[in-house]
Amino acid sequence: MGPRSAPPRLREKYSAPPHLRVSPLRVRTRGFGNPPPAALDPPPRPVYNALMTDAVPPTAPESVPEWASFLSSDQYRDFLAIVSSELDARALNGTIRDGVVRFDHPTAGQLSAGLQNLAQLCHQHPSRRWRKIVHDHFDLFERIESDRVAFDADARVLPRVQSLLKTRLCAAESLDVEDPGSLVTRDVGPGLVALLTFDRPEVVQSVSREQATEWPITIDEALKVGVENVRRGGRLAAKEFPLTGGTSLQALLAEDFFVSTHALFLGDYLPEDSRHGAIVAVPHRHAVLFHPIRDLSVLKAVEAMLVVAAGMFREGPGSVSPFLYWWQKEEWTLLPVEVQGEQVAFTPPPEFVELLEVLPPAEGEGPEGLDGGGENSLE
Repeated sequence: MGPRSAPPRLREKYSAPPHLRVSPLRVRTRGFGNPPPAALDPPPRPVYNALMTDAVPPTAPESVPEWASFLSSDQYRDFLAIVSSELDARALNGTIRDGVVRFDHPTAGQLSAGLQNLAQLCHQHPSRRWRKIVHDHFDLFERIESDRVAFDADARVLPRVQSLLKTRLCAAESLDVEDPGSLVTRDVGPGLVALLTFDRPEVVQSVSREQATEWPITIDEALKVGVENVRRGGRLAAKEFPLTGGTSLQALLAEDFFVSTHALFLGDYLPEDSRHGAIVAVPHRHAVLFHPIRDLSVLKAVEAMLVVAAGMFREGPGSVSPFLYWWQKEEWTLLPVEVQGEQVAFTPPPEFVELLEVLPPAEGEGPEGLDGGGENSLE
């Protein structure tokens, strides 16, 4: 469940054509049978850049945990102080640990709420506004809890809530409940799940399996209804960002909470001749990045998307994944990378390597583009 607290606008740097520079990318084909152990670890700091030239990745101080690494030590301390003060003002007996606040609610019992999205939202505004942002967040949280019993009765009658159903693409680890199996989800790809929600006027609320089991449709059918409700909202305008080497990446960017869902029907945005699929990243709920695979320019796109996805994931709000995936006929394959000193090593799975070996060279490059020893080369 998350309050509708989207930033007033996406940052301008995500709308300007990027000029990116990243360490040379090397594609490894030896020993690619097993992804590196760090494949699903947090994004390495050396690849942070986020659509800016020569940006230096901010390094979180020792005292700042990974979930709040975008804050300085002083900002992190101030944020925790404001949250603690808000809990005290509401007479909520709470504790903050590992990015989650747990407190006793007078009517709903013990509750918990993740703080990363709230911290990301605060970070996108001047610090003088943080206290009001936190206050409004908990105001909304309490209103939702007060209304939960009444809404739960409606939620069990499908015709009353079918128009509210929307499916979100989100990180599996972001399911902020003790038992993720209590929610309506399906696995999409490594680290990603489709989550069924109610898109209510003030809040996006997860659908519980207990509620859904009283509907006359299956879980899979309910998730499809949620996807189609998003799709009926209309296509988003894809923005094109030119990259060096004559290629580009496409981006779906909007303040809507369900932009990430559009990755579930990415085929709607690809050219008809995209038989090889696309490289895709979903860094947060307001963004989908993709590059249709036509030729070896895909390696340039991978370089840029590594940088952009890691930066946007870090800033949020609603972080989903810093990783790249190969999307093909609705199948999602993780494309692991490793940072090795000054280089980023791209370690794709065997089937993707086979694809690289048969792709034509990028426009304007000779046939040696893949293994001729240039910046993008196979080891």
